[in-house]
Amino acid sequence: MKIFGILNITHNSFSDGSEYLNLDNALLQYAQLIQDGAYMVDIGAISTSYGANLLTSEIERSRLEPVLIEIAKQFGNLERVSIDTFRPDIAEFCIEHGVTMINDVSGGHDVNMLSVLAKNKEVKYVCVCSLQVPANRENRIESIDKLYDHAKFTIDRALDNGILEEQIILDPGIGFTTGPDLSVEVIKNIDKFKKLGFPLYIGHSRKSFMSTGLPAKDSYMKRDPETLAASLYMFLKQIDYIRVHNVALHINALKLFSRLVNYGYINTIVI
Repeated sequence: MKIFGILNITHNSFSDGSEYLNLDNALLQYAQLIQDGAYMVDIGAISTSYGANLLTSEIERSRLEPVLIEIAKQFGNLERVSIDTFRPDIAEFCIEHGVTMINDVSGGHDVNMLSVLAKNKEVKYVCVCSLQVPANRENRIESIDKLYDHAKFTIDRALDNGILEEQIILDPGIGFTTGPDLSVEVIKNIDKFKKLGFPLYIGHSRKSFMSTGLPAKDSYMKRDPETLAASLYMFLKQIDYIRVHNVALHINALKLFSRLVNYGYINTIVI
């Protein structure tokens, strides 16, 4: 299992909006996530969660550019940076700066995004099962079978537009395309999606389907205990990637948990 840290350089992300909008804070958080053991850090500059006001491409770029420049300067390259964007021009801009992974929350709705990835075959593509951006509670997939079919359609569309199989990583869109009950069911039955034959990437961290009724910012430890519970289950299922806010909590818990359930499996935690 490879653990991605989350860095939102936004003003309105549901869990940590405005905390890292400042450049210095963003750089400190990136360094902390790497130190904590993140395999890569997924950086997003605009929120696409429920009801979000999608800011312009110019604003998205203006937030990303100084962060990418400083990370490259301080760490030597951007090999441990993933970019969370649905815009092809932003993806292309970031790839030109040296980013090696694009996390597309739209799942390729814009064929121009697929063209960017098809031209940059060394870049990994996290293909999210998505219906629309931003997410909409009135437009969700209603069953695991329908989500599986949509995942297959999303992958086939990427392949048909020239993206290589080895570029694709599948994110089933938990909490974005699925409601609370189905989100839990998808995690419980995550093996079903392995049948598609692609690495799986799960972005469940602090999402509302684990809610106790409070916003993530106000709930107990920002829903990190609930997130960790789901992560431990997916560790047992040998999921390839998880994307979380609290990397240190996960690394430390997984080190012990792997010893308790299967000592040799600790080698699959990539630190």
